[in-house]
Amino acid sequence: MHPEPADDSGSWARLRPAVGTAIRLVMGVVFGYAGISKILDIPVAKVSVESYRIFPREIADTIGVVLPVVEIALGLLLLLGVGTRIVSIMLSLLLIAFIAGIASLWVRGISTQCGCFGGSLIPTGRPDYPLEIARDSGMLLATAWLVLWPRTRFAVEDLLGRQQDPAAARVDDLGAPAGDALAAR
Repeated sequence: MHPEPADDSGSWARLRPAVGTAIRLVMGVVFGYAGISKILDIPVAKVSVESYRIFPREIADTIGVVLPVVEIALGLLLLLGVGTRIVSIMLSLLLIAFIAGIASLWVRGISTQCGCFGGSLIPTGRPDYPLEIARDSGMLLATAWLVLWPRTRFAVEDLLGRQQDPAAARVDDLGAPAGDALAAR
């Protein structure tokens, strides 16, 4: 577990790493599952990206192949607790792109399955774009939590000896000195 700042005490200081750990593990599983479900059927993943009608076919096909690998890698890094903040920033950017893509389908009146978790392109009814946007927005909030508070329990970073000297331990999660006005939030 990462050491908490010296002036951060109370129940929030004890709760924050536990909440962050739960978020890190759940998001790791979600993105790992999403990537694995796509990588098991690359032709469907390619067609899914093409169905958004945003990119030329060649670029959409490349995204359909690369995206599952990226999702698996980022999900695994989260599960392990390696580079939690930077991985969460990357996932946040992906989620913003996913939300924008789904919103564009909705605005343009295109009815297609999002392909977010692989699966068949056989229509299973009218897509529920507001629900898909809400789901991805919730995941965006979760990754934002990890950007702000990346210190979690059971992280490989700790096992690899990520030690802080006493002066470095007196900074908050955003790198501000412990007595800084921004750190008092």
